[in-house]
Amino acid sequence: MIDQKLDFYAYSLKTTMKIIYVYILVLNILIGHQIDASYWHEWEMFQLSGGVELFDCFNLIIFPPFLFGLIYANQPSRFLPFAVSLGLMGFITTLIHIGFYSLGYKQFHLPISASLIAGAGIGGFYLLSLAISRRHL
Repeated sequence: MIDQKLDFYAYSLKTTMKIIYVYILVLNILIGHQIDASYWHEWEMFQLSGGVELFDCFNLIIFPPFLFGLIYANQPSRFLPFAVSLGLMGFITTLIHIGFYSLGYKQFHLPISASLIAGAGIGGFYLLSLAISRRHL
């Protein structure tokens, strides 16, 4: 009985640490993408007025909650909503850019740009799958 509890806690800790590592990786990829997006004038793709100032304000609003979420990394029940949200953000970022590619936009054609977009989707999907499976433990 004790061995089963220790196995569960060891599994739970390994899963939690994996979620944290993937969370940091996806967050880093998305921040890298936003830096790259500034170079490509992504706000023009969305047809937003306001230029880089609005784009900077968007980034100053969107990322702090995810950085704040790291405070709860050792409390899975409080951390998981942040992980699910970030996973969705990564996955949706890739879907949006697939849409842009299909509409003929030529931005983000450099290998690192495309890698950041692909990494956001793959990492986001993986983070979502880890977080959702973790909810059932």
